Amino acid sequence: MGAPRDPGLRVRRGDARAGCGRYPRRSVTAPASPLSSAPLERRSAFPALVINATFVNGLVVAVRLVASYRALSLDADTLGLGIVAAAFALLSVISAVPMGRLVDRFGEPVFLVAGGVLMGVGAMFTVTAETIPLLAASQAALGLGQLAAVVASQTLVGRKGDRKTRSARFGLYAAGAAIGQLVGPLVGAGIVTAAIAGSGTTPGIIIFGLASAVAVALALWLLHVEDARAPRELEGGGLSTRVPAMTILRWPGMGRTMTASLSINLGVDTLVVFLPAYGEANGIPVGVIGALLALRSLVAIGARVLTGRLVAWLGEANALLFALFLAAIAFATIPLTTNTVVLGAQMALLGLGLGLGQPLTLAWVAATSPPDAMGTAVAVRITGNRMAQLVAPVILGAMAGPVGVAAVFLALAAMLGGTGGMLVRWPLPRDMTG
Repeated sequence: MGAPRDPGLRVRRGDARAGCGRYPRRSVTAPASPLSSAPLERRSAFPALVINATFVNGLVVAVRLVASYRALSLDADTLGLGIVAAAFALLSVISAVPMGRLVDRFGEPVFLVAGGVLMGVGAMFTVTAETIPLLAASQAALGLGQLAAVVASQTLVGRKGDRKTRSARFGLYAAGAAIGQLVGPLVGAGIVTAAIAGSGTTPGIIIFGLASAVAVALALWLLHVEDARAPRELEGGGLSTRVPAMTILRWPGMGRTMTASLSINLGVDTLVVFLPAYGEANGIPVGVIGALLALRSLVAIGARVLTGRLVAWLGEANALLFALFLAAIAFATIPLTTNTVVLGAQMALLGLGLGLGQPLTLAWVAATSPPDAMGTAVAVRITGNRMAQLVAPVILGAMAGPVGVAAVFLALAAMLGGTGGMLVRWPLPRDMTG
């Protein structure tokens, strides 16, 4: 009869979403643990992951806001600002897919730990950089650290728990990220204001150091609970199957979903980078810019908490279309005003549109992926996002030089509206979360 089988979790690839059935129906065995043998919500693992996302995203937004003003203080023009912003994505473009494969093989929490440490290093160098090249290098380190943390956390959310609640689960995870994006701009603006007032780099070093330390501590706790340090093994002794990136892009709806994801994430990223330049050009104080970015995140929190209900009402595909077109309208109207009240209303619309769109695209990628290739699929999605973050800020910054920062927001509106039009012409499958 042979030795008894390990009672750990087994998932059949054939049970994965449509489009994955071309792979052999081999069982996948993960190490037995409280998280792998039960929904992620047990033993406070899911809340810890959400809090980790809060600190990771808050740290990234705050550091990038500080980097923008730091670049401006070093006399960078809009092209230089775009280069500093693009550096954030530089290392991620070439390392995302390999990192996703490593996450599939060795588990998620160890990469949460490494990501937190690397982000802390990037944050320290951002505060102390005295030249544009050093500032760009700090952003590259920050981006690589965030990549490790995001691939790990999104894979963990997608792999664990009930498939039917995946959209709601990603909504709550993204709400935690949005809380960080709410606090981050306020913290970043406070650090910049303190530096202008003569406090130097000390406040930034202390605050960023504490934030990264908390993120690492939470990741270490998840590493203990998940016990994912051993490689995931297939029955028969092999490691997780290496799924080619181009195969992932051919899964039903995946290419269109990743295009939507790219547009939405580029909208969030570019807003953080270029709204400070828009404020500088129009005499809007640093504190007001921080408050506007925080307002966008506050509305995004509500949108993400209610993702499950909005999906039940509109359906996943219609909710994504609503998010794309709403964000396009908001970006298109930013250049029409410098009134802070009107800008606040536009930030609220962006919070709803961009905030709803992100968890929907995450849920679709997770629903389409076999469990043992989910980290790779998440990494392919992030690679697309980072390629856009690498190229677009330089192009937009160069374009904004002769015609003004307003052109950046009009370009984003066209991109989001065009993506929505594409999904009207070639709709996504209606059942994204199964």
